[in-house]
Amino acid sequence: MENIYSNLPEKFNVSEYLIRTCNIEKFRGDKIALYYANSKYTYSDIERYVCKYGNALQNMQIVMEQRIAILLPDQPEYVFALLGAIRVGIVPILINTRLKPNDIRYIIKDSRVHALITNKEWKSKLGAIDTPWLQHIIIIDDNTNNNFLSTVESCSEQLETSSTSRDDIAFWMYTSGSSGRPKGVLHMHHDIVICIELFGKGILNITEDDIVYSVAKLPFAYGLGNSTFLTFGVGATSILSDSNNAFEIVNTINEYKPSIFFGVPTIYSSLLHIADIALIDTNPMRIMYSAGEVLPMALWNSWKERFGVEIIEGMGTTELLHVFISNQFGKVKPGSTGLEVPGYKVQVVDANNTPVPVGVIGDLLVSGESLMLGYWNRHEENQKVMFGNSMRTGDKFYQDKDGYFWYAGRCIDLFKVNGMWVEAHEIENILLKHPKVRQAAVDDEVSQEELTQIVAYVVLEPSILPGNDLVKELTRYMKSNIDHFKCPTKYSFVSEIPMGPTEKIDRIRLKQIKSQ
Repeated sequence: MENIYSNLPEKFNVSEYLIRTCNIEKFRGDKIALYYANSKYTYSDIERYVCKYGNALQNMQIVMEQRIAILLPDQPEYVFALLGAIRVGIVPILINTRLKPNDIRYIIKDSRVHALITNKEWKSKLGAIDTPWLQHIIIIDDNTNNNFLSTVESCSEQLETSSTSRDDIAFWMYTSGSSGRPKGVLHMHHDIVICIELFGKGILNITEDDIVYSVAKLPFAYGLGNSTFLTFGVGATSILSDSNNAFEIVNTINEYKPSIFFGVPTIYSSLLHIADIALIDTNPMRIMYSAGEVLPMALWNSWKERFGVEIIEGMGTTELLHVFISNQFGKVKPGSTGLEVPGYKVQVVDANNTPVPVGVIGDLLVSGESLMLGYWNRHEENQKVMFGNSMRTGDKFYQDKDGYFWYAGRCIDLFKVNGMWVEAHEIENILLKHPKVRQAAVDDEVSQEELTQIVAYVVLEPSILPGNDLVKELTRYMKSNIDHFKCPTKYSFVSEIPMGPTEKIDRIRLKQIKSQ
């Protein structure tokens, strides 16, 4: 396979590459790059605003290699600030608006940013931020005199690209912190090009004719790739929306008619639940993709039965920036995460990084040129997970004889009961097939006898009431569909399952949940 990294010039700036090289210089300046609400922006519009934002940041005496944070909902200004900063060598840090204020304040302190770009609502939520590094708080929706947007409009549309290299840090993202404090993940300019070529072009065959709609948001690696670099790298059109409301998502789909839809399992489930009253026009869609969390087979089957369309599932991580395992057109195995994306090396290994036999559960080890430079200020954690250009993801998988990878849980999703390994994900999938169960999560708990027992947290369909008869019904159902030692011994009926910022089950909060 062609070495994508080696073919990039040593002097390289990915913001310039995405807008100028991939579009302006290919005479696509007048092509629509972004739809947002009732507005649309061409590639020439984006280039103009990227230059203005880059100049505005430099005018504030923020210089190359200094860091800024972006804390905004998905909107065009997010893209302008992101690419404008990268164009002048300033390093943007993308902060998820679903995080709690304490975590956001921690990220701002931990990353030592010189400026924060946000809105009035978030400035109010954050209050005072005790850090000597933060010199500027830029309010994007400030309508007073001499506000930032008026400053941007007065800036030049011409901008000299900073002399960055393909190995310079382009941006940071923070992991969701499901196993502790959020960790800063450092990505280089070349990482983006690797993902465009290997996944965007190699698997999705995305082209300039595509219209892309991602429900996953920009601060997530999955969402960032979907809405910006996979799209801009080929001159396609992206739909930006900050809504997670199922009805609004349906309206957006029906209005703009995307050819590629990127979702997560919870969104597909929500759309399915309203399908009878909010009709979705799936005809223009050639791809419906899911990542970010395992797609339950029951949901896959229900979607296929209702719409006649297969959801294509894959997996990526923040650390590797985008998808490296994916099902492929005409080769979908429902329930599996898919095949290795060509250009990456994916293995299931034991504790010594030795590949395990087919069918045996082990740890996922991934090698690829989009791997992060490392975690910020986390020397010990880097040593635990990184081995050259390979990384242990912290996920348990097994591989079948055809090379497909099957998810067996995170390390914290896998526990022993009576000396036998139990996968929370497997039990959850069975529970979700029961017609009275809307959502389910499984965890282990130490009983009064100091034995490990399996607890199922269940959200019921709206018309169903909890009770002893229902517990007996679910117990009978589980015993008829799964090994008895994997059956929950305790059911807790709850109003919601705690989800993390990346729409994955928050296993830490799950342990603290109180039954109703």
